[in-house]
Amino acid sequence: MHKIAVGITAVSMTALMAAPAFAQSATITKIADTSTQVPGESIGTTFDNFSPPAIGGNTVGFRGFNPGKRGAYKATIGSAPVVVADSNTVDPTSLNNFNNFGSTVPIDDNGNASFGAQSSGNQGVYKIIGGTLTVVADTLATTIPGETVNFGNVGFTPISNGNIAFSGRDTNTSPTIEGIYTDNGGSLAAVADLATAIPSGSGVFTDLPPCPAGACNGLDFNNGNVAFGGLGTSSQQGIYTTLGGTLRRVAAKGMTLPGIGVVTGFGGNSPAIDGDDVLFIADSGADRAIFVENQNSIGTFALIADNLSTPIPDGSGNFTQMGVAGIDEGFVAFRGFGTSQDGIYTTLGGTLRKVVDLSDIIDGKTVSSFGVNRYLISGNKITFQANFTDSSKGIFVAEVPVGPEFECVGFEPPMDNPPVTVKKNRALPLKATLFDEFEFLVTDMDVVSPPVLQVIFSSALGDPPIDVTEDALPAGQSSEGNIFSYDFGSEQWRYNLKTTNYSASGSYTIRLVSGDDDEYIVEPACETTFVIE
Repeated sequence: MHKIAVGITAVSMTALMAAPAFAQSATITKIADTSTQVPGESIGTTFDNFSPPAIGGNTVGFRGFNPGKRGAYKATIGSAPVVVADSNTVDPTSLNNFNNFGSTVPIDDNGNASFGAQSSGNQGVYKIIGGTLTVVADTLATTIPGETVNFGNVGFTPISNGNIAFSGRDTNTSPTIEGIYTDNGGSLAAVADLATAIPSGSGVFTDLPPCPAGACNGLDFNNGNVAFGGLGTSSQQGIYTTLGGTLRRVAAKGMTLPGIGVVTGFGGNSPAIDGDDVLFIADSGADRAIFVENQNSIGTFALIADNLSTPIPDGSGNFTQMGVAGIDEGFVAFRGFGTSQDGIYTTLGGTLRKVVDLSDIIDGKTVSSFGVNRYLISGNKITFQANFTDSSKGIFVAEVPVGPEFECVGFEPPMDNPPVTVKKNRALPLKATLFDEFEFLVTDMDVVSPPVLQVIFSSALGDPPIDVTEDALPAGQSSEGNIFSYDFGSEQWRYNLKTTNYSASGSYTIRLVSGDDDEYIVEPACETTFVIE
């Protein structure tokens, strides 16, 4: 087992795929556990349970329990938890104390918190800005925008820049009123409701989060933009966003996605949204995969990992299930499972890597399982709940070190228009250029560990490949190992990939990635695909 001493650097990990083995280290900080004093309660009263935490900047939010009570709390990393709201907090509308809280306490990058809560006779969504409690919407006094009745139920509270999005409905009317709303600019407005036409679909939405059996149980909000799941007639199901200024479809049931084929549904409480990126988890039969679409490349989907063909970093075999995932600044973190394996993984550093799993000893204890939600990543920090074999529990933050970012430009022709294929014993020429943050060329004089080749296999075949045999190189010019070499004449990093090393029928995604994430990362990475038929 790996021993992780809380508060110090002590994790050894290994890069996956074709990247070389190198040491990774993470600093694990404890936020709270079942021996932590509950703020606002009598001395000796400790937490006895938690819900999975959320993180924004250096602040973690979580729901905590103690005998007979529960509350919403937050803590700056390195400091003791403080109350956001608890059973001693008065609901500003009902004037009764809160008696129940939603499972998630989202935090924005400024440390502002949001939460859902109930009091006698009322249920609402709230936010704390600068220490001031504000009612965003509740069932006792808030009229549904565009309607004449109050909300009958409200939920979900993602927060960004002090504003939140939430779902709301009233089932006592006919037809049912249901929608997604924001408080951007201080006033409530509908983003979508059951009168909204389904973008790139047919008719109007018939259900919005939260949906029956979790069929579209996802809503997220960032910088004024919303991403959510929705249902329509004739088994329509999709992921939608307001990125770009208008409501549009990201992905839908029946679409063909790279690596998995035809989508049969969505899961994992997706989507998540950050900046120009929308993350979602799609199902195709027995396969479940995490994808990211960027607003600048609509219709292009980056496959992060799936549960049939992605090897588990620092683990054994492939993932067998994808859990909840989140995204921040283009990097993904998620909970993943394998045979007798449970862990948290990330693309921080440009390569899929382990953060922590059941083989690690945390705070001197053996972990039995983890808990996360879609707000698990902020910058290079990842928060999670650890449940231990001694029945104790804790909230932790892992700070994953990453080096400076180098931008990859490429690959050059003939690898710039994937997918490609070759019909002979040939080598595919991979040529790319790296630039540092000042837009200077990165050469082999600038790095200790040259970039390396990463190859990810998927048995699914997508678009018909382009035959580039005539532009490929003789097999005798193939590169050895997996390290790119620098050519000063062309000012390019080069690798000639011998395709005969890959025999299984399917799609192979090729990426140029860092040889050592502690030295530097490559973001965005250069990526292309070749096909063996």
